[in-house]
Amino acid sequence: MRPWFTWHEMSIIEFWKDNSADLDLDRLREMSVSVKGKSHRNPCRCLEIFGNYTKPTISHDFSNHVNLFDSASVSDFFLPRIPGVSTAIGSGIYHPPFLWKDSSPESLGNSFTYITNAFYRIFSNIANRGIVPNKKVDGLLDDACQIISHIYRIQDGFILKHINNNINMYIISRIAELLLTKEIYDSLNQEPMLVDKTLDHTLNNIYVYESFPVISLMGFALGRGIAFLEKTMINSDVGMEDKVSVDDRTNSVPDQKFTIDYRWHLIDRVEKSNAGGKSICMCVILDDTSESVFDLLWIQKMIKENHFLKIILLVNTAQISINFTSSMLRKILAHQSFAFLASKVEDRFFVCETFCPLISFQTNMFQEKARRIINKSDFVYVKGLNFFETCQIKEKDTYHAYVVYGPIARLYSGLEDYSPIFAYIPRGREGYVHNKDERKVVSLSDCVVTFH
Repeated sequence: MRPWFTWHEMSIIEFWKDNSADLDLDRLREMSVSVKGKSHRNPCRCLEIFGNYTKPTISHDFSNHVNLFDSASVSDFFLPRIPGVSTAIGSGIYHPPFLWKDSSPESLGNSFTYITNAFYRIFSNIANRGIVPNKKVDGLLDDACQIISHIYRIQDGFILKHINNNINMYIISRIAELLLTKEIYDSLNQEPMLVDKTLDHTLNNIYVYESFPVISLMGFALGRGIAFLEKTMINSDVGMEDKVSVDDRTNSVPDQKFTIDYRWHLIDRVEKSNAGGKSICMCVILDDTSESVFDLLWIQKMIKENHFLKIILLVNTAQISINFTSSMLRKILAHQSFAFLASKVEDRFFVCETFCPLISFQTNMFQEKARRIINKSDFVYVKGLNFFETCQIKEKDTYHAYVVYGPIARLYSGLEDYSPIFAYIPRGREGYVHNKDERKVVSLSDCVVTFH
């Protein structure tokens, strides 16, 4: 006979003084979001270590790099630094989309499941390359969770309260670098072999898509963003079934009905300006490796079809996760499928290199030259889910393209997982309004109704 009730594993977690919650760990495990397609068997592992934390039990000696018992040393080593930009955290300093002190307890718990999966992805990928034995992955994961728990307990959770998801991801990468050494894992040059392999695979097959119209290519670029090609490229023995699955996910999006779809709005804007003989400039911010190739393909086609269109690509010099970088761009422009785009460099296709150690650009952490480039443009195209959350550019009309994935994305979009979005946000407006009470969050779906 089945029991009439369902038992749930509950745990009281104190995040900082006067902020405790009784969390349903089973629900958090169900809600946890994979990181680039990878999840640990127990996504709550970091939350368990944090909840039971008393003092660090790490056997390693990190004294040559950081004093874990000195808050200033911890801040200097683990928090991001950008030349010419204030990256401070603390009271009254906002980092989009929200500070963790303004999160619900369940949202904080979910963030800790992300930490587990992110560490697991890094360490298991390193093990897959044969650099560390697979049997050491769990030990590395626990050590990493011990360190981040210590950092987030210092001064009653000062860092924990005043960071956002973006800075949390940076801290994860710095801890991985500390444990593995910079020679094995460089927080500013993450996974170069994987992104090179992914880029080569994408370029070798991009010719198949060259004849499609711009609006379809925009859809393919969205589809490739959630196809998780990088996950299939981790191992050398990628099967045909995996590659077909990636292509199927890529190709499915153009045929889907977009709940929010302003692709034609962008295309018409450019074509009307071109028909009137008026110059128009689009600033572009791209996301992951493989999908950026598809984005550049439709951008190339738009330049070819609209002689008065100018593009300024804002691109990172740092290799963060599998994000697009300036070194990738050089490889793409050398490929035959992008010969026309290469011929327009410094004519109608301009590149602005900037430095950002975070996984997505933040509007409050742009270097000055990046701000100047954005100000010179007529409008901005921003690709990627993380960028939607951290890169709301109120000074310009902005188009945001991404696919919904995960609880924060669902909350801010008002849509379900895997919903493709190509949104238009007019100058002076933003695509969401955060509220600690999730019932009061104003989502993108809510905002779009008020824009027009």
